[in-house]
Amino acid sequence: MKNTIKILLVALAAMLVLIMICSCQVNIDDLPQEERAMAVIERAGNNLNNSGSYEATAEFILSVYDKTYLGARVDAKEQIWGRGTSDYKYAESSTITVTVGTVVETIDSTIGYSNGAMYMSNTKDDITDSYYTEMSTDDFLHYLDEINKSEEISDEGTAEKITCTKNSKGEYTVKISQLSEKAIEEFMGSLDSLYRMIPTNYYINDIQFTFKTDSELYPKRLNVVFEIFDSETNEQPSFTSMEFTITYADINALKEPDSIDYDDYKRVDDVRALGYINEYRGKLEEGKETISFETNTAFVASFASETNKQQYKYVGTAGVDEDGKYFYDYYDASNSGKHYIYRDGKAYNAPSGVSLDSDREAREYFNQSGLLFVAPSVDINGIENMKINGDEYKLIYDNPDISAYAEMISSIRGEVLSKTATITITVDDEGRITETEYTLYISVSSDYGNLLIQGQADSELSYEEEE
Repeated sequence: MKNTIKILLVALAAMLVLIMICSCQVNIDDLPQEERAMAVIERAGNNLNNSGSYEATAEFILSVYDKTYLGARVDAKEQIWGRGTSDYKYAESSTITVTVGTVVETIDSTIGYSNGAMYMSNTKDDITDSYYTEMSTDDFLHYLDEINKSEEISDEGTAEKITCTKNSKGEYTVKISQLSEKAIEEFMGSLDSLYRMIPTNYYINDIQFTFKTDSELYPKRLNVVFEIFDSETNEQPSFTSMEFTITYADINALKEPDSIDYDDYKRVDDVRALGYINEYRGKLEEGKETISFETNTAFVASFASETNKQQYKYVGTAGVDEDGKYFYDYYDASNSGKHYIYRDGKAYNAPSGVSLDSDREAREYFNQSGLLFVAPSVDINGIENMKINGDEYKLIYDNPDISAYAEMISSIRGEVLSKTATITITVDDEGRITETEYTLYISVSSDYGNLLIQGQADSELSYEEEE
């Protein structure tokens, strides 16, 4: 997931390009209704970006009832102070709470820049990991620009209803709704993993934006409401809603945030590696290009005098066909020789119990299979070092998540002596992943003998060039 506050703030950028216009420096009130609305958003965005300091607080709430309760809440805050000065500070914090049935999980995250260094921190299950790397302000700002790019929605007529009103205080209110299907799809794609939380049998029928400014055209509040429909009934399901709100305050008047001393932070070679890897993985999983891939995995478990070795090789393609529909087509080249296909809304050789009734379900199933990126979820916790070397990005873990092997270790009453993991990706000039590698090493002692677990997986990817 991208930085939480940026996921929400991307709405402003998306709104800016719903209709491409040139507002220039004309009197806004002399413009036609739709152009006036876009001009208000554009100037408010520019005023915010050119301000020396501000604070933005965001609230995202998702409630879904689909056999069981699914709820998500994101509370985020972004502070920028001293922009354009040598004392520049940036601080972004978020709390994400996800509820599935009666199980609640909370994650606290921070990312920022202070005292000539970029830092990030993550707290989960009462365990906090914090990292930092010295870098220039320009390098940090370049990272923020790269990691938070949003795709433009440039088709004219993407929104059928656009209004812009001005009250007696000179404050503007812009409302945008009745978006085209393409605009909804592209905008929801920019929300990344938040969109994936919605059940696949639900879809977004419309998105309604309300944006308010003060009389000097500084942003005050942005509210976005998502109209969720059930694909089986084409109606809004009961007790299901999703919306977020961003409130802006202290523009050019923010009190200087506290400095970070880094006493409790671990220094790594380049803390940006984690963000870039997550960004490139997200871009890959969007599947907007046709990708050819070859993935090899090997698993070796040695216990006492026995060795269990498993190897797999998968070769295939996945992505978007000439009609814009998602597909995958791959086969097991090492063992079963089975051919797995999803095309035109039909799945062939899908595992028992798996139902793929839409392109979105098929895409999520394929991504979760790990065929394009075989490492477990990329986590901030347990990292020993982060490195960037040209087009290669690497995470080295001294405390990786090995919960998948807990039952195996418990069965021999084992004690973990050591565990390490490494994730490496290589990208091309367009930020597309071309190679991935994952290695895992676990050493366990027990009364019955020592257990050694070694895993390795690598993928090579190439992209179909557009004609």
